[in-house]
Amino acid sequence: MKKYTFTVLIAGITFLPNSLTFAADGTIEFIGDIIDQACEIKTESKNIQVQLGRIPKANLPNVGSKSIPVKFTITLVNCPVSINSATVSFDATSFPGDNSVIALKAIPNAASGVGVQLTDNKSAVITLLTPSNEYPLLPTVENSLDFRANYIAKAIPVVAGSANASATFLISYN
Repeated sequence: MKKYTFTVLIAGITFLPNSLTFAADGTIEFIGDIIDQACEIKTESKNIQVQLGRIPKANLPNVGSKSIPVKFTITLVNCPVSINSATVSFDATSFPGDNSVIALKAIPNAASGVGVQLTDNKSAVITLLTPSNEYPLLPTVENSLDFRANYIAKAIPVVAGSANASATFLISYN
């Protein structure tokens, strides 16, 4: 009996690799270029402070209520002729359950129920870690990539307090 069990076990192991073989359903190719030079970010665009103001919580009475948008600009200079456009992706801690809203910094006396929303030059809401719409670039001028930021109520009631947030940005060239 023991001999029979051992024989069956060996026979099963012999056929095991054939049963674990996988078939490819498709192919993914990763295509891109490593470029010699990109545009330069103008010095004052490397660390931007956007003053969103002191907004009364009464101005944010409902989920989805927004403050007045405030414009900010990332300026690119000395762009090579070979680069025609750029997109910008923003990275930040998102408001729980909404990756299109930046969470406020968790500091003492922080406001709650509100976050910061970004839009591009076409007023499209920007989802974090997702490229913005394309901005055309020219080689011999200052290229202004305009965005807007505003507070947005995400939970009611909004609680008053410090309403600071931060994000980093990454420029991709086309």
